[in-house]
Amino acid sequence: MSALVDHLEKHGYVERVADPQDARASLVTLTSRGRAFTRAVRAFVEEQEKDWTARVGARRLQDLRVTLEMLRRSWLAEG
Repeated sequence: MSALVDHLEKHGYVERVADPQDARASLVTLTSRGRAFTRAVRAFVEEQEKDWTARVGARRLQDLRVTLEMLRRSWLAEG
């Protein structure tokens, strides 16, 4: 996780700040660039979901979500 945060910090998406409650820890917060990226990703996902709903219907898209969640939970249970 540290390497991922290092990468995101190096590229300006997050910043580390001292944790006021624990001098050994840092808090990781989004920068304005990170917040802009988050908004862009959410907009992209929203558009994809609209497209997929138009292609296969809301019910099938919901079934896909349920199936993916079941897979995610089974992988977590294995680890």
